[in-house]
Amino acid sequence: MVLLGAAVFCNIRTFGSFQVICNGRSYGRRLSQHSRTLLALLVLRYGRSVRREEIVDLLWSANYDKAHRRRLSTILWRINHVAPRSMQRYEIVRIEENGDIRIDADTNIHIDLAEFETVFKAIPSHVEEFRSFDVTAIENAVNLYRGDLLEDMDTEWLHQARAHVRQCHLDMLQLLIEYFAKAGQPDKVILYANRFLQIDPYVETVHLALVKAYLATGKNGLALAQVDLCRRVLKDDLGVPLSADAEFILSSLGLTRRIKARTPRLQTSESSVASTDRVGELRLTVSKILAICAELLDELSPDGSSRH
Repeated sequence: MVLLGAAVFCNIRTFGSFQVICNGRSYGRRLSQHSRTLLALLVLRYGRSVRREEIVDLLWSANYDKAHRRRLSTILWRINHVAPRSMQRYEIVRIEENGDIRIDADTNIHIDLAEFETVFKAIPSHVEEFRSFDVTAIENAVNLYRGDLLEDMDTEWLHQARAHVRQCHLDMLQLLIEYFAKAGQPDKVILYANRFLQIDPYVETVHLALVKAYLATGKNGLALAQVDLCRRVLKDDLGVPLSADAEFILSSLGLTRRIKARTPRLQTSESSVASTDRVGELRLTVSKILAICAELLDELSPDGSSRH
């Protein structure tokens, strides 16, 4: 497998929008929808052969008859001739002797998904086993994740692969969060925890790691806001409170006490506003009563004249 940055004939990007880049130029738009779908299928199975009958069934839900054999051959030719003539000595798609089709991640073709999965499979099972090289490789892998796998395509056979790769990405982010928290690098924790929560905002431990990182960098206001956000997300969307462990951690950090301390001040402020309104209403009522009394006195005077 070739790593990103090497001199390759073609870069195929599967994270976010699907792109085929040859010699620094994007050629994805020159491919038809069926060509893009076929290439995406082969990329997901890089290194493995796919039978033509299966491809025809996935693309057209049809039998592998003469008409569809011709259509598939045309698509394969277009894919392999999408690059400039000077580069067409390299084939993106390879056709084996038995007619099966495959695409490989090698010295000529870089596939971001292949690099991503290679790193994921090599990750040690425990953070304690990480080396600086391992961490750098994981950071490079998560940086490849520019969006969900082939997010601009909507085919049923993609859904399971997309969910699997998204979970692999979250697993790597969580490992990085744990590693950098133990290494005393809160800025890195903030970076990867925020990325994690943009995808999955319901993991309490990631919220807490972010709160601790904010406090460690003096961002107390952001820490309090993160606690409030965590409470609201869990309560509004899942209908659950913070766990007892989380409450204990927040209490030990002094955040629970500080959050509660803000509430009486708000209540006092609201009470003061309400009290001020009641005083104003009382003064208005008294003024009206005095006015009525004055009118009655005038009417009861012996000479009928107004009193001032």
